[in-house]
Amino acid sequence: MEIDGHVIQQVLKFRYLGIDITSYGDVENEVRQQVVKTNKVAGCLNSTIWVDKHLTKETKSRIYETTISLIMTYTAKTRTDATKTKILLEITEMKVLRKIAGKITLLDRESSENKNGIVTLAE
Repeated sequence: MEIDGHVIQQVLKFRYLGIDITSYGDVENEVRQQVVKTNKVAGCLNSTIWVDKHLTKETKSRIYETTISLIMTYTAKTRTDATKTKILLEITEMKVLRKIAGKITLLDRESSENKNGIVTLAE
């Protein structure tokens, strides 16, 4: 392709604002990248914020909403989510919420439908 005498190279994949955009619309790969980034940030906050007994759950919830939640939902308005990608995001969200609440394992049996029962979230 040529525009104003400049040859434009066609590529199958490029990075834009930290997300890989593909010519074949691989949304699942994009969501997996966001899940990895979310887990990295949540992991960094684990030893300082999530386990801090002096911070209330409400404060931890605000930190979650202003950092973790935004990373997970970045570009969510512009993509079409399949069931598989929604499940990936939900699993990641519940993993972080359990850490905030001090319920580290799945044995605590809190379901996804009970997010506000784990930690108070603003809707």
